[in-house]
Amino acid sequence: MDRSTAVGWTMAALTPPDRSLWLSEPRLRTGAGHYRDLVRSIVAGKGDRDRFAVAVPPDCDIELAGKAVSMVRDSASSPWSESLSVRRALKDHDRALVLTSKGAHALALSSRVRSDGDLERVAMLFHWPVRSRADWSLHRLARRARRSCVALATTPTVARSLRMIGWRRVREVRYPVIAPDRIPPPMQFSHVRVAGPLRFNKGLAAIAELVMRWVEREEAIRLYLQATPKHGRRHGRREGLLLDQIEAIAYPHLELRSAALGRDRYLDGFPGAITLVAYDPALFSDQVSGVSLDALLCGSPIIASEGTLAADLVREFGAGEVVPYDDATALDEAIHRVVHSWDQHSARARKAAEMLAKRHHPRRFVEAWLASD
Repeated sequence: MDRSTAVGWTMAALTPPDRSLWLSEPRLRTGAGHYRDLVRSIVAGKGDRDRFAVAVPPDCDIELAGKAVSMVRDSASSPWSESLSVRRALKDHDRALVLTSKGAHALALSSRVRSDGDLERVAMLFHWPVRSRADWSLHRLARRARRSCVALATTPTVARSLRMIGWRRVREVRYPVIAPDRIPPPMQFSHVRVAGPLRFNKGLAAIAELVMRWVEREEAIRLYLQATPKHGRRHGRREGLLLDQIEAIAYPHLELRSAALGRDRYLDGFPGAITLVAYDPALFSDQVSGVSLDALLCGSPIIASEGTLAADLVREFGAGEVVPYDDATALDEAIHRVVHSWDQHSARARKAAEMLAKRHHPRRFVEAWLASD
């Protein structure tokens, strides 16, 4: 063997092989919304030797750019069909990650993936703790998954819940977010915004009362609300009644949007805005709010409900206000306090953006997922 051959062999031996990674998200159908942002963030965290395959529904119209990312059209529509897709994927890919997981996904994988060695290469991302008796039962039945799969938990509460029910390989991860290329420069206050779809458990009743107050007082604060139906269907009965009421009030400075914005327009709405995330703590006490992170990453102060993770962010950075849930008076007063102290709140939000961009960097998520036990 001559010297050049020996050096070439040595370099090849030292160069780690590419990793082939599989993501499964059957709910990813459009280029807007939570599922799209989560997938794009994870893919953005890949290392130089990572190659992603993303399984999406046949009718998905999203595009994920990059030579190291391929889109796989998959008809999986339930945890059971999704588990078969994962089993097939493990023949050609090193690791698989099932997003937005529940107990049903764990049970399906336990039943359909035959080898414990294959299950060890599967991770599931859990956003919520185990709450219902039915979900608890499904987790308990998924013995093989609880023993072998990696359970990624987005909050300490979710991680504790999974460990208590018997998951052995639990890893707490920061929710991955792609930060803007640069923090927007200081801007004057311009509007109040609800950036995510209006829902009854996201303070819709209080916002409807707030709009009525502003009409009566002849306020001139611009207000942007998103009224996208859930999963593209009709609004629920309660949401529909309140949205009809908001439209009937005819506040002259209101823009009510019926469709989700593309990513660029969505982010462009944060600079100069106060973002309302006054959600129900009964549901959001232990659930990450992607809207809160996006707002602060773009320098927008937030107003959050007491008892939520968003309220923890307000207290940590001083960028906004914390109010009781479903209290229109408190919401109204908090908005005016932030407007009157805009320069201070805006500066704190931009400072928060610097720290959150590092804390929630997508690469940290991917490293935690792929780390050795």
